[in-house]
Amino acid sequence: MPRQADQYLLPEAYIKINWKHWGLMVGRERRIIGIVDTTLTSGSYSWSGNSLPVPMVRLSVEDYIPLGILKNIISFKGSYVHGWFNVPYIQGAYLHQKTFYGRLGKPEGRFHFQFGLAHSVTWGGSADYLRDSPVAVNGKLTTNFGDYVWGVVLGKIPRDKMNSRFTMFDGTNRVGNHVGHYDMALDWKIKKTSFLFYRQHPFEDASGLQFQNLPDGLYGLSIRRGDEPPSFVSVKKFVAEFLYTRNQSGPVFDPAARYQGRDDYFNHAQYRQGWSYLNHGMGTPFIPLGEGTRQEVYADREFFPTNQTKLIHLGVELLLAKKIRLLAKYSSGMNFGTFNVPFLTPVRQQSSLLSLDAPLFSGGNTRIKAQLAYDKGGLYPESLGGYLGFRSSFSKRKDR
Repeated sequence: MPRQADQYLLPEAYIKINWKHWGLMVGRERRIIGIVDTTLTSGSYSWSGNSLPVPMVRLSVEDYIPLGILKNIISFKGSYVHGWFNVPYIQGAYLHQKTFYGRLGKPEGRFHFQFGLAHSVTWGGSADYLRDSPVAVNGKLTTNFGDYVWGVVLGKIPRDKMNSRFTMFDGTNRVGNHVGHYDMALDWKIKKTSFLFYRQHPFEDASGLQFQNLPDGLYGLSIRRGDEPPSFVSVKKFVAEFLYTRNQSGPVFDPAARYQGRDDYFNHAQYRQGWSYLNHGMGTPFIPLGEGTRQEVYADREFFPTNQTKLIHLGVELLLAKKIRLLAKYSSGMNFGTFNVPFLTPVRQQSSLLSLDAPLFSGGNTRIKAQLAYDKGGLYPESLGGYLGFRSSFSKRKDR
């Protein structure tokens, strides 16, 4: 095989401009989209921050804006994105993304209900593997502005079943690879303890939008203490999550039906690497790419060889001696393959992580961070990995 050219990529590089409630970002910025506990979660369903960030331009309202005419009981925030999928397997593909979130409850209140959605689409592009393919026209996928507005942004099925820009595949589905989730969450405070219950419901087509794929989704509970630790060992935060993705609107795909089944999460017929960017999944890491899994798992299967998952995930954050931060995560799941190629027997996988962040000296601002991770099961080769790093911060001393 020919040697691939070396690549040098900055994990994050961006410029941000903020004005009042508005924000404009240009570049690559790691971001988690959705209502989850961001430090202990198993991963937000459709945009977990698990891959290298896609280069984009994002216009957003980052924080909730209360509506004064309703006595600040209702607030909203959101974003609109255009990005560039500069990946080797397809050229000229784009990212469209939008989010919209609302909140019921006054900002200073003890109880809130949050709701919203995150909708992302890969669209456009051309590739050699699409030549002579029934899902593209002369190896190209439409970048027409009207198709972008109606098919990508609004998610409408085209009036034309096929034309000079797209084939029957787009005409009976919709333009682009649509992936997203609804968010619903309750948060409340009792004295100095905060509770957050969240639910993320996945969708890739009309069946998911209409909840035909229940009970699929991510369910989570986060409990966080905000008071000063009274003892040597203090539990600061605890998270429990359950991820289920086995329904997928049923096992039957019927193009003539109102709701088609076999949603085949994260895989796609036009974009052969599905919901991924530079060989990393953009959604929950517990719907894994085939690369990195055991050979018998990936053999003769789709880019995401198993998207039927049942997972239990636990996380805890401890504070020791008011200075040492200890974080632990544990996940145990069963993987069932896909509707197209199911596993003959379910594959169990367990993953764990232990992280330590502590001061290196009794004085100063230098800290050491150590991590240890372990995978065991039939999905990945058994592995043990670690990380060790140091961080120092400097500040000008004020004269007294």
